[in-house]
This record gives sequence, C-alpha cells and structure tokens, in this order.
Amino acid sequence: MRGIYFLWSLPRKKLILRLLICCIFCLIFTRQSVFAESSSLTVQNFSGINITSRSSGSFDVNAKTITANVTAKTSGGWSLYLSTETEDNFLRDEKTGTKIKPISNSNSSYLSSNDYVSWGICTNTNKNNYCDGYDHSPIKGPSAPYLVRKSSEDANNLEVNSNIFIISSPQILSGNYKTKLVYTLINTSAPELASGREINKAIRQAMEETDPNIIEHPETDFPSNKRLNNLKFANKEPANAIKTVKISTSDSEEPAFLSSTKSGNNYTITFWSRATKMYANSDMSYFLSGFTNCDSDLFYYWDNNSISFEKVKNFSHALYRLYHNDNKNFLGLSSEFYYNLRQSDPLILDALIADSNVRANFTFNTTKPVSTREMYKNVDVGDSFRIYGNYLINSSDMTSMFEGVIARCYYGCGNGYTSRPSSDFGKFTTSTNSMYKNSELPSMNFSDATFSSLTDTGSMFEGYKPMVKNPILMPERDNISKLTNMKYMFKNTSVDNSSYSLDLSSFNTENITDMSYLFGSDNINTNYQRKIIFGTHFTTKNVTNMQGMFKNLTLGSEQLFFDSQFNTSMVTNMSEMFMGLINKSPLTLSTFNTEKVTDMSSMFANSTTTSIDITGFKTNHLSNSSEMFRNNKNLTTIFASTDFKNDGINNSADMFTDSTKLQGGSGTAYDANHLDKEYARIDDATNGHPGYFTIKNT
Repeated sequence: MRGIYFLWSLPRKKLILRLLICCIFCLIFTRQSVFAESSSLTVQNFSGINITSRSSGSFDVNAKTITANVTAKTSGGWSLYLSTETEDNFLRDEKTGTKIKPISNSNSSYLSSNDYVSWGICTNTNKNNYCDGYDHSPIKGPSAPYLVRKSSEDANNLEVNSNIFIISSPQILSGNYKTKLVYTLINTSAPELASGREINKAIRQAMEETDPNIIEHPETDFPSNKRLNNLKFANKEPANAIKTVKISTSDSEEPAFLSSTKSGNNYTITFWSRATKMYANSDMSYFLSGFTNCDSDLFYYWDNNSISFEKVKNFSHALYRLYHNDNKNFLGLSSEFYYNLRQSDPLILDALIADSNVRANFTFNTTKPVSTREMYKNVDVGDSFRIYGNYLINSSDMTSMFEGVIARCYYGCGNGYTSRPSSDFGKFTTSTNSMYKNSELPSMNFSDATFSSLTDTGSMFEGYKPMVKNPILMPERDNISKLTNMKYMFKNTSVDNSSYSLDLSSFNTENITDMSYLFGSDNINTNYQRKIIFGTHFTTKNVTNMQGMFKNLTLGSEQLFFDSQFNTSMVTNMSEMFMGLINKSPLTLSTFNTEKVTDMSSMFANSTTTSIDITGFKTNHLSNSSEMFRNNKNLTTIFASTDFKNDGINNSADMFTDSTKLQGGSGTAYDANHLDKEYARIDDATNGHPGYFTIKNT
C-alpha cells in the first residue's frame, strides 16, 4: 500500500529519509524527510510473521525479508539504518499481550540459550526469508540504530534486503508479533578540506613543531631531524594520536581532521573523517611543500577513495621541495595518488614539484589554459620522466618550466629522444622565458607548434645543453608571435645545429628593444649553427641593445646575412656583439646604421673572420672602442669609410692588440706600437696618415 508522507524540518543539512513500518513487519505508513529530488527510500508491503504453538520439538528460527529500495546521489556517501520507533524494542502480540525480547547482543556465533525466544536481524542479505542463527544483531531504539548498509557510491533503486528473525520455543503462544520499525537513510555531504597552506600548517603542528616561522611558512624547509613517514586514512582518530588538528572548512557538514602518531622521530599523518570521502580545496597550493625528509613509502597507503581532487584548481608548489630522506633515491608517487590527480581540471600547476626529487609521470587533462610556470624547475627526476595528457598543449605560461632539469626523455620521446608536439601546442602560451635554462634535456621539435600568443622568449635556451645530440627546431608555421622580450634567448646554449638552420621567421620582433646575448655565449665552441634565418618579420628597428648578440657563435659555411630588416638605427650598445664569432666567411655589416652607438668595446674581439666590412659605420657618438678588434688572428682587412670618426672616442685601449695579420689599404702593417684609436682610420700612409682601414672599391 502507499504511504502517507510528512516533511520534517531538520537542523542539519544531511539528507535524511525515514520510513516507519509497523510490524510484525507489515508496512502501515511511512514518514519521509526529503531535501533532494535525487534521493528516495521505499519499502515493500510486508505481511508479517505468524508464530504457531507446537506441542513438541526444539527451538525454531522463523525469518522474513524486508526489502528497501534506495536511490541516493551524494558527495559523501549514504547510510541506511534500522531501529524501533521508541526505545522499547520488544515484539508484542496484540491479542495475548505476549512479548518477545531482543537478542542480548551482536554475535558471530550461534545463538546461546540466553537468546532462546528472542528476535533480531541477521547478516544474510539474500531475499530468502532465512536466518541460520549465525551473525546476528539486536534491533535497538533510535538512540542506537542498526547499520544495514553503508556506501560511498551513488545508488539507483538499489535493493537492500534485511532478514528479521524470531527464535521460538514450542511452548510460545501463537500470534502475530510486531513492533514499529524505522528505516533511516542518511546522505552525508563530504567535508571540504581547508586550503593546501592550512593543511601544510596542520601537518607541521601535528609533527610537534612550535616555531611560528616554520609553521606559518610552507615554503620553508621543515626541520630534517623529523621524518614524514606515511600518509594514511581512517574513519576515526588513531588510538595513539599525539596531536589532532581540524582540517575541514567551517561550513563542512561533517568535520575532517588529521592526527599524528610517531615512533622516535618518524611521524605518520592520518587523515580521518566519519564521511566516506573528503573533497580537497580548490586551492591546494603548498599542500606538502618543504618536507625534505620523507620516507620512500610516503604515499604507499594513499587511498584514492578518501580524498577527491576533482575540485582542485590550484596545485602551485603542492609538492615543492618534497624529498626522499635519501637524496640518492627518488620519491615515488603511488598509482592511487596519480589517480586522484587525474580527476582534477587545474588552472595552476606552477612549481608543482620544483626543487624536489619526486619521480613524476603526471597526467593532467585540462579544459582551459593552465599555467605551468616552474612546474619541474630544478627537479631531480633521474634518467627520465613522462608527460601525459593535454596540459602542456594547454599551457599558458611555460616560464622556467624545465629549468635545471636533467633527463633523457620526457615528452613523447619520438625518434628515440626528441618530440614533435602537435599544431595545437603553444596556442595559449604567452611566455617561454627560461623554459630550458640550464637544463640537459632533449629539445622539443617545435616545427608544428603554434605559439601565436607568445610574447616572451627571454633566456628560453640560456645555458641549455641537451643530454643527447639534437638540434633546436623552432616553429615553421605562419602564426606570427609578437614578441616583447627575447633577451638571452640562446645565451650559453650548447647545441649542434650543423645539419639544420635556426629559423626565427615565425617571430615578429618589432616590439623588441633588447637583443643582448640573443645567440651569444660566454664559452667558445659550444653553440654551433649552420645558418640563422631571420625572416621577413624579424625586425630590429626598435632595438637599442645588441651587446653580445652573436658572441662566440660558431657558424658553418653559411655567412650571417643582414638585410634591410636588420635595422640598427636605434642601437646604442654593440659591445661584444661579434666577439669570438667563428666564421670562415667575410663579415659584411655595410648596412648597419651606427649613428647612435656609444659602445663598441670588444665588438669583434677574438673572432676568426678574415675580413670585416663596416663601410656604413658612422661613429659620431662612439665613446668606447676598447679591444674592438683585439686578438683577431685571421683578420687581414677592415673595410671602412671616412664616416668612421675617432675624435669622440674616450676609451680605445687595445683596440687592435694581437690582430697581427691586419693590414691597411695602403700597406700599413700591424704595429704593436699603434694599437689604439690612432690607426682607426683609412690607411693613407703616402700622405703621412697610416691606418688599419681600407677603402672598399665599388
């Protein structure tokens, strides 16, 4: 029959559904408390149990099945309870007034003689009206209801069977024994944890730290004399807990805590709550940062059903400076922890494992652009690590992403060690500043990458040294990146592009003002480029600083070619620009506009070229030409014009020192007594004006 429904007002936010059934197990009416359409509880009609007196025989067990159908959609699980309506939990026959007591207590063995002529519930969940007398429990009043079923999973019309029994003697009076029973369905909202910073603070407190400068600053290393051994989960406080800290938000229906236990200076942290699941905060930044003395089994007991990361948006520094206690080994993450990470859709992964020795093979699939700034910076990952998912494709900021990393393989690893991302790669990226700085990784093959939003490539490959021989291949697509910074982009790079050209044609550089050390290096014979292709969008019209731009660059048979796009009209600093340049071809700079240049110190020092054409140089504002042509062992000819003025030069020390093959147009040979600006002029020895420059025949 259908029930009569009542709406109760409850002080808590839990969804509670209650059904009252009048028995011996006959459904008389129902009462429900409903707060969500997605949850429901129904109980079938039930005819009850009739007991008949017997003249002889032994004790008998009679059982009937009650079936409840549960529908529950809940973040924290659900529990189904059964109790009598009042604390009076006897069964009664209304005609004779005879009572049957509940069994004395729960027991997994056969009923004792004390429980003859009693009633209860057995653990048999089959729909078969049967109990064998084993594994039984009493049904008590509402103060101590019996837990029929508990689950962390959603239920859709789930059938839950309960077998109620009466153990009777032959002498029992015949009758219909009954009481009123209440089913209660409780949906629990999972607690939301406090922020990653707050949890980090709680762990430090639980590990008995008292210094507020350490407790309040998760970026600070935790004292290494205390080891973080394990992270565990439970539904209650550990019996031997030394300190417990609440870690759920104030509006969480069910609280969550963490407790510490220890053995010596080794601590185990247990996350616990009565709810079946906890939800991590949207901001989990600095979650476990700064714990530099961790056991290799730190994540061994991690339970992927206990904490959900699906709401997390910020993992910044979550595992920053997290270290295995033995720095020679790596701290592994468990498959369960990886599973939790995969459920998230983060927006920020900045410095996730920076400066740690976490061995990481992350999978993140994001629906929106995600910042990966410093994500792997200086991480000690060993020989290799892997990147899965689309988060690198969707990265909006790759600044210092792999800075300082040493590994043979990390993304795709096609062709052995290199990778070629798809055309979607870089579509949101605005910065690759210091992306590979001081790293030893195989460079990605960026040929198909988009990078249409890229503005900052400064120091992208500064100090880069691939662990295996491979070239740097830049985008070849028509999506033009409008850069604002590319200073030091290839500075101190140790690569061999002898079989490839360094193609920068996809970059629009009209907003660049500083190209210092763009290709330059402090070391010789480390940066080998067959050819540099600047392209039609590579313009230098607003550049003011070209210091060290090609310093110590090694070129193949191709010479540097500077067309009208290479506009130097705004440049003031050309110091060390071609210093140490290794190039067998002549260096032709006749198109250079140098009217605003004040510093040309060491501009061509130590280069290997045989001739230099500076016929377009106008030096009205030049003040420093010290060591400008110093130690050019192969240099024989400098083509110039009368526009090269040396009147305003204040510092010209060692301008021509050790360029011993140099000779002026009229035959003036190198002279160790004339090494400063004095001979920085057209050679006119016949008229008493010797110099080291030569007029170029047209």
